[in-house]
Amino acid sequence: MQRFMFAGALVALAACTGPTETTALQMKVEGMSCESCAQAIVAELELIEGVRAAEVDVDKGLASIVVPAAQAEALRAPLEEAVDSLGYEASFD
Repeated sequence: MQRFMFAGALVALAACTGPTETTALQMKVEGMSCESCAQAIVAELELIEGVRAAEVDVDKGLASIVVPAAQAEALRAPLEEAVDSLGYEASFD
């Protein structure tokens, strides 16, 4: 399984109940073929204000992104646009 995790324990962050509750969004990503693709996507996603962590599974074609729960809906479009800008096709179901 090819998997790239950039910023710590994704599950632990998603379960955070500190001052700002977080949630993990699952985004489909098409067009990835290697770990370099995953690393580029993670780096781009983590530039977006509000993103706490990102993880990309190349084999499953999924990105998991931890964001503040209150901002989850508002961040969907910027997250998709960031991945699309790299030449991949991103979508939320």
